[in-house]
Amino acid sequence: MSASSDPLAAQRAKEEVAMAIAGLAMDIDAVAVRAGRQVDRLERLDAEPNAVVAARCAVETLAEAARALRRDGLLRSDQQRLL
Repeated sequence: MSASSDPLAAQRAKEEVAMAIAGLAMDIDAVAVRAGRQVDRLERLDAEPNAVVAARCAVETLAEAARALRRDGLLRSDQQRLL
């Protein structure tokens, strides 16, 4: 019996996908937080302003990627609570 013909297996597969997406969003968030701390450190070290701006932009892009996973409906509301 394939997963497509077994409703329980199909539900489990959907839940596994949702958990993988949730995990990905959490991983991206964690990287963004750590990277943000490094940008703050760059600022304290008086790094070139262009480098700081570029790094901060990259961190914001990471954070937006995590938000997009949630916002675009890839996660149901009950799974978003896991984040």
